[in-house]
Amino acid sequence: MPKKTKNDSAPTTTQMSISSFMEPPPPSWTKEGLLDHIVELTVSDDQSFRLVEKGSFRRLLIYQRPQTWERDIPHHTKLREEILARALDVEGKLKTFFEVFADAVDVLDTSVDDAEEFEPGDLLGKVLAMINQIRASPQAKAFFEQICVEEQLEPLQLIKWVQT
Repeated sequence: MPKKTKNDSAPTTTQMSISSFMEPPPPSWTKEGLLDHIVELTVSDDQSFRLVEKGSFRRLLIYQRPQTWERDIPHHTKLREEILARALDVEGKLKTFFEVFADAVDVLDTSVDDAEEFEPGDLLGKVLAMINQIRASPQAKAFFEQICVEEQLEPLQLIKWVQT
């Protein structure tokens, strides 16, 4: 348990700064907001779902807001369900994004004026950038293979392009 210091009980006055007028006030406390922050902490810092079960963590939350009850703090099963639901939601959004992106490639403008300004390097640069992005992430590679299979295409190997 943290020890009290002799200045804990002394009343303090603080001077407000100009920047405090510019900052929006913190949002009001809700159980959903607490869950959002715990999800962010767990995912961004690669924490265990069981972090919320640790007594020290639960005591810290209650210390920060004494009106918090034990039942207000989510358990590891709720945390797991929430993270899984958000991951599935992101997967769906990514799939939709890539489907729209792939469909946009099919819509080509064949205007004569644009054909005069077209340089092959533009297209090549975009394709190489996309290949590098896919190669950089195991999840993107798996997703690319899945899309190839869904489109009845043989999954391609995206090898690094070496300029000669």
